[in-house]
Amino acid sequence: MYLFLSNLSILDMSSTTCLFIRPLPLFVTRDKIVSFAECMVYAYFFMALECTEHLILAVMSYDWYVAVCISLHYHMVMSHQICVLLASMCWMSEFVEVMPHTYILSHYICYTSYIIYHILL
Repeated sequence: MYLFLSNLSILDMSSTTCLFIRPLPLFVTRDKIVSFAECMVYAYFFMALECTEHLILAVMSYDWYVAVCISLHYHMVMSHQICVLLASMCWMSEFVEVMPHTYILSHYICYTSYIIYHILL
């Protein structure tokens, strides 16, 4: 259980860092242009981290279910190897699962320019 909580806290810190890693230099330098490639990389990492967080929460709920309902068999069902396997599969599968969504998003044409002007107040 502590393994999943530590993964969740790492994900929360990573999501926050990913969220503010690009706007902070834009705010300091007053440069309001974000290239299309930067926007796609930003969207990919943000979507992957958020989807990984949802999977970790689902695995945590299964862990809680096993701890409450099958408490006598908890150490047999949720061994350390199984917990590590579940956590690593959450991390790996979401970075692969988000790739098609990012590809579709990158081919979505709604602007004539490949430069997205970022507006900061």
